[in-house]
Amino acid sequence: MGSSKIVFVGAVAVIIGIFGFGIKRAEKGSVEIATTHATQVLVKSLALQGLNRAVEDLPSTASSASERTEEITTSEGTIGYSRSIIGMPAGQVKIISYGIANGQKATVTTVVTELPDGPIPPRDKSWRLWKQVSSVRIVTAYP
Repeated sequence: MGSSKIVFVGAVAVIIGIFGFGIKRAEKGSVEIATTHATQVLVKSLALQGLNRAVEDLPSTASSASERTEEITTSEGTIGYSRSIIGMPAGQVKIISYGIANGQKATVTTVVTELPDGPIPPRDKSWRLWKQVSSVRIVTAYP
């Protein structure tokens, strides 16, 4: 009877050890997932900051808009954009903005148009003198 208690206690100790090991592995996986998600949120935010900077840099009319590229390195990562009027309808400007941090890159491609006179519909994304026509967001690994 004494040896069966020892075997039982030993089996319980092994089960607890295996359970603890499983929790440690799951915890490590959760940390990696959270870190990846935080980085993706960061690069999306950087890309949107680049978009805002690009639109704020636009002149008051599309006819005055010109090609421009800018890249800024911050403590959080890299923000950049390029804007183009080539191949765009009159009054529209295409902006490609990106954010890079910790091996991830987010790209936002947006077309903006001059605001018409009068009130802006409440659901339209807009800036001073410009409103968004279309937008596409992509997050990728960055070499």
